[in-house]
Amino acid sequence: MKLDWGLILILGVLAMAIFGGVKNSKPLYQNGSTIPTPKERQLSISEIEYNLNDARYKTQELQRQLALEEEKKNSSVYKGKISMSVNVSNDASTEYVDIYADYSNTEPINITGWKLLSTSTNQTTYIPKSTYLYFGGQQNSEQDVVLAPGEHAYIITGRSPIGYGFKVNKCSGYLSQYQSFYPGVWTSCPTPRDEDQSRIPKRVVNDNCFDLINSLSSCRIPEQLSKAYSYECQEFLTEKINYPYCISHHKNDKDFWGTTWYVYLKRSEPLWKYRRDVVILYDKLGKPVTQVIKY
Repeated sequence: MKLDWGLILILGVLAMAIFGGVKNSKPLYQNGSTIPTPKERQLSISEIEYNLNDARYKTQELQRQLALEEEKKNSSVYKGKISMSVNVSNDASTEYVDIYADYSNTEPINITGWKLLSTSTNQTTYIPKSTYLYFGGQQNSEQDVVLAPGEHAYIITGRSPIGYGFKVNKCSGYLSQYQSFYPGVWTSCPTPRDEDQSRIPKRVVNDNCFDLINSLSSCRIPEQLSKAYSYECQEFLTEKINYPYCISHHKNDKDFWGTTWYVYLKRSEPLWKYRRDVVILYDKLGKPVTQVIKY
């Protein structure tokens, strides 16, 4: 049978409190007798009561320390470094878990392979890999989802509108022109007027072109132009105002990367309940990191 050393230690404290530890064989009382006077008898009882109260306090402290050690042993090393919220929906495409890495973290955290569990329905899913830099019209490789301090990941129950998850960058706004993302994609693309216009001759015939470029919004491919605009103007808008050009010419910018991942579980049905549910996030070792309670 396995010994419970914590319990043995607590019992030892109680024994010492009651019996005063190991005694020698000398007389216990001032009169040289082993029989105490009434005064000495009353003092002895008071001492025992004091020692019992002291033992209760020490026992409670020991129990608290043992509980903390047990919790520490069973908890993830990432506890307190990761937080989470859950957006429940009847539609898998708009249901998601938002996992956030605290700004105070000192290193990135890889959450690929972590488990999400509903204690109410026993639904379980694992966080998959996702695409770091998405390229349209081709097969994309997938990498682990790694959250630097202050970054977060939407773990979306449904399928991706573009076939892949991705990490947001300064060009990602173009992806939302013809596709719907939930939550909405951060849009902060370079504006058309900031792109290189050197190939458009600065002649009167192109005044309407420069006016148009200055009026265009970022992250939007312009509609096909009429013949009123020069060939150079149309070439500029066709070749440079789109997602592929933005990626190829801005991927080395210092502000290129955003702080958000879109990760898709590719499920057709929702996973989480609106009420009376607890969603728990576990790390790769199966230890609990954080949880969200739905009352």
